[in-house]
Amino acid sequence: MSSQDGDYYQKRAEQEVELAQRSTDPVAVQFHYAMTELYLEKLHGGASPAPRPGGAGQ
Repeated sequence: MSSQDGDYYQKRAEQEVELAQRSTDPVAVQFHYAMTELYLEKLHGGASPAPRPGGAGQ
């Protein structure tokens, strides 16, 4: 993976965490954290634990 790809996946993972933290819909929160996990897997080349929600809207 190029460093440009890595930068993209890192940025997208961070954006998904932010979206999850701002969301008030529990389904959307779970979706954003699932997307975070996918981006981190792409970034690190395998399964990576994604941050878990502390609660909707936090």
